[in-house]
Amino acid sequence: MGDQRGWPVSQATAHAAQLDDLRATLAAQASRAEHRNRPRALLLIAAIVLVGGVWFAWSGYSRHVEAEDRASAAQRFSDSVLKAAGKLQSLESQGVVQAREPMSQLFSRIEAMGATAGLKNRVPIGASQTRPERTLGWNQVKTTYTIRDPQLPAVLKWIDLVVADIPGMEVHSITMRPEASDWVVIVVFSRWERAEGGS
Repeated sequence: MGDQRGWPVSQATAHAAQLDDLRATLAAQASRAEHRNRPRALLLIAAIVLVGGVWFAWSGYSRHVEAEDRASAAQRFSDSVLKAAGKLQSLESQGVVQAREPMSQLFSRIEAMGATAGLKNRVPIGASQTRPERTLGWNQVKTTYTIRDPQLPAVLKWIDLVVADIPGMEVHSITMRPEASDWVVIVVFSRWERAEGGS
């Protein structure tokens, strides 16, 4: 007995099986080709880049906001100090400020107070400027310090210690700015001292 084409049944069955195998092989090849053509790696890389970009943007924004807050706090403190300095200048013009005797080891005392205040870095050597007031027989001694330290409260405590411990010492001006890991504080101390032969 044969099929309609006149092939024996066994031969027709074998032929059909070969066609099925061929179809399965072609389907498997097509499936593999489809997987290869899908850009999974590119999609994964794009997702990683996107997540990284969002993280960096958020991190930068957070640092910016924090720096603005620190700068605002520093500006408010600086303004209050400048007001105090203006009051001091007013007192000077009225002759209320008293001149003090020059102090020996003044600068070493100021520098030693840094450790007492808890500064992480040593207090550098200050730059002094003396302005004679010949009509009074006084000298105004201004000393500028540039402090770099991660702890702003420790810097402020050091300033308070210097003013409290040294008679006649005042803060003439102060500026501060935040950096990556430190605060930079430039403070100018002022002290009236009797000149040699002055009253």
